[in-house]
Amino acid sequence: MRLRNVLLVGVVFAAVVALSGNRVLSQQDEQEEKKDQKGGPNDAKMEAWMKAAQPGEHHAHLDVLIGQWNLHTKWRFGPDAPWEESTGTAEFKWVMGKRFIVQQTESPMGDQKFEGMGILVYDNTTKKHFSTWIDNMSTMLMTSEGTCDESGKVVTLYGTLTDPMTGLEKTQKSISRIINKDKHVFEMYERAPDGKEYQSLVVTYTRS
Repeated sequence: MRLRNVLLVGVVFAAVVALSGNRVLSQQDEQEEKKDQKGGPNDAKMEAWMKAAQPGEHHAHLDVLIGQWNLHTKWRFGPDAPWEESTGTAEFKWVMGKRFIVQQTESPMGDQKFEGMGILVYDNTTKKHFSTWIDNMSTMLMTSEGTCDESGKVVTLYGTLTDPMTGLEKTQKSISRIINKDKHVFEMYERAPDGKEYQSLVVTYTRS
């Protein structure tokens, strides 16, 4: 009998402790919730988030790209291959409250019409530029990332893609140079089989 009474007292004591603990945790949760609502530790996180979400000086550097452009394109398929050329048009415009630039390009290439679309981004959090590109000459999504110089007028990006002709992965480097408000140039560089870098594409944009 005594043993049963002792066990019963122990069970009751454990239940009381558990209920008290749950009540304490519940009160702490309520206090934390009220703290968040009134303004507490989460204020700093929200401030950092809001700051990162606002367009800044690097977005302002890119504002000169906005508008309608005539373009002259020349490209080649190897360091010793002849250059081929074409002309076309492009439009650059801000989207999402001047946070991202969308480029749409049209250009005849031989008997075909080349169409391409890219997105240029400056990410305040990583402090990097990012670019994506799609066109009607492939089914791949090309992505690249990099940085700009101190002036914000020269952006150098690096990306990798799988070469459809060889099936091998290769690295590409691109350089965008803002010459002035009416001209900018996009250059692309690849590596030849011997490992040497060569210029494979040059697109010169002049404001229309």
